[in-house]
Amino acid sequence: MTIRAVDLQIVVQKATEVMKNQQQENSKTRLLMHQQAQQLQKKEQIANHQITNLQKPDKSSIYKEKERKNKRESSGEERKNKKEQMAKEHDGDSIIDILI
Repeated sequence: MTIRAVDLQIVVQKATEVMKNQQQENSKTRLLMHQQAQQLQKKEQIANHQITNLQKPDKSSIYKEKERKNKRESSGEERKNKKEQMAKEHDGDSIIDILI
């Protein structure tokens, strides 16, 4: 069975069309995969950004609690210092007045 020249020309044209179609489909799938990968990266970046934003107030509240404790401790020390100064000033000559 021989192939006629006309049939060969049609086969060659069809083969090139099929190759072009396959290349277009491959490029579309690559493009879609690339776009999906970019979307996933954006979602991850947004998620990471949101997580860090949530963690910032937690850290600041921890620092605020530490500052409060430091203030309490310093105010307690000031009270102790005042009491000690009062005790040193009076050195045993403390007088208690009680009226009945």
